[in-house]
Amino acid sequence: MDGVGIIYSFRARLLIVLAALLVSTLAVQYYLNQRAARRRSDRVTAQERALAAGTALALKSISSTKYLGDLDQERGVPLLEEYKDRVLNVLVVNGEGRVDDSLDPRYRPTKLDDGSDHYFRVSEVALPKLVPGQAADELGHFLTSRPPHSEPIPGEPRAVPIALKTSEGNNYIVVVLGSSTWLGGGPRLTPIARRLLPTLALMLSAILVSAILVWGFTRPVDALAAAATRIASGDLDFSVPVAARRDEMGELASTFNGMIADLRRAREVEARLAQAERSAVVGRLASAIAHEIRNPLNYINLSLDHLRTSLAPSDPRKRA
Repeated sequence: MDGVGIIYSFRARLLIVLAALLVSTLAVQYYLNQRAARRRSDRVTAQERALAAGTALALKSISSTKYLGDLDQERGVPLLEEYKDRVLNVLVVNGEGRVDDSLDPRYRPTKLDDGSDHYFRVSEVALPKLVPGQAADELGHFLTSRPPHSEPIPGEPRAVPIALKTSEGNNYIVVVLGSSTWLGGGPRLTPIARRLLPTLALMLSAILVSAILVWGFTRPVDALAAAATRIASGDLDFSVPVAARRDEMGELASTFNGMIADLRRAREVEARLAQAERSAVVGRLASAIAHEIRNPLNYINLSLDHLRTSLAPSDPRKRA
């Protein structure tokens, strides 16, 4: 098969489709991996900024007589507004597990009717998983049910404890970070689902292209089957309409049409032979009939010649 034939070959086109599918899948996966890495980096950067802002606000609260909420309102843009859905709360916990300050007003110290201060315990605050470290181990002693420690995953809710030594003893700053796994609008999908959707779209496209290719290749088979049925019934006055194809089916159709032409010529030769045989039979029959007729005629002719010579009159005029 020459180069042009290879281009039009069904096998070559199918291999090209499969190769294109492989290259496209690898390219899309590479792009999605790079995009996921950028998103992960953006989430880490955003959480680091939120953590730094929360820690700075807590340090300012420790060195000030104002509460975190008051300090947050003094900012140009409040922390909870600037880092919405990221910094859920900032806690200042003393060395005995008492919550001295909280960005969330629910856990902020309050005045009782008798004028005394009421403080929450850190064990009363709902905390997500703690980022492992020495500060998390020390803070865990004050918790009734210690949240599990695990390595931080970008975007997942985490509580980041930071140990801080002051003149009044050990203090802990706990920055509670919310979930930021989804940075855009629309329905929330898992990262695996978001990666599988483009791959699924590629696979469906490849299946569609392959189905069209296979359908275009197998459709002439129906024409060949119908042609075989017509030949079996004795109809040879047609040709397969797919002979213009340049792939394997085109070659098969051309060969099939050549076979039909050979059968048509063979039938014409058979018809001429049958006609010649019928003519020969008629000739033999006519020869036999002529022979049967010629023998009595010869006898009659001889008899007439004999009568003419033996019974002729003597008078010349009468003989003539």
